Amino acid sequence: MFIYAPIFFALFFLMKNFQENYKKALFKSSLVLLIPLFTFYSWSSLNEKNIGVFGSTYFLGFNLAQTATPFFELVPEENQTIRDIFVKHRDSIASQTSKSITMSIWAAHDELVYATHLKPPQLSKKLGDISIDLFKQHPDLYLKQVSISWLDFWTESILWKPKQIKSVAIKNILMGTWLYIQQWIALVINIMFLYFSIKHLKRIFKFRIKSFDFNLFLVSIVLLGSVAQAMITYGSNSRFSFPYFSLIIYFVFINLFTLKTKNAAHT
Repeated sequence: MFIYAPIFFALFFLMKNFQENYKKALFKSSLVLLIPLFTFYSWSSLNEKNIGVFGSTYFLGFNLAQTATPFFELVPEENQTIRDIFVKHRDSIASQTSKSITMSIWAAHDELVYATHLKPPQLSKKLGDISIDLFKQHPDLYLKQVSISWLDFWTESILWKPKQIKSVAIKNILMGTWLYIQQWIALVINIMFLYFSIKHLKRIFKFRIKSFDFNLFLVSIVLLGSVAQAMITYGSNSRFSFPYFSLIIYFVFINLFTLKTKNAAHT
């Protein structure tokens, strides 16, 4: 997913410096793209040679199937076997109120491999094709799911096993700190980032500012990442915000400091 980052950076740099010296800007942008694109192509080609799938991983089809999970019963009869097995496991998980249907594809994985006689990479490709067709046939349901995944990006979750902590006191302290302090602080920071981002973009469009500064790049790279992950997968989407969190914190505190400085100047 993060392959978009160097591409966007190169385009941003090109637009920022195009009028000053477009040949130099184009050369530097191409140079920036060279290593990440070459690395991505080399790794993807190796995967194609070994498992028959061109891409950084063969999991993309499974991820797309996760996005299609809530409306997978709408898959046409031509893929009845895959549809029925998937929906069976999804509904079974849904009946257990303590569990989320987001991981239904993994619950159905082994049975799907057995029933279709496909190896995991080929099964993933098949699921990806089915899911994309489903998105085309039901764009409203797809956009609804993307919206849910996008909102989940800004929430907070943690992957840990507190039950394995032997000391009850330490376990309670850590769990309490996360549940009542840390996750709420992180959530507030995310909300503030969205507020300041909208404010920043609104100012740019309102006054037609053509300055490609670092703040615009930062806002764009985070917002594009939040949309990109939402389009691809569904389930614990907040984990994708972690690589951006330092940028989010930086942007929020810069804006708070600027706001404080302006208020101090008026008083």
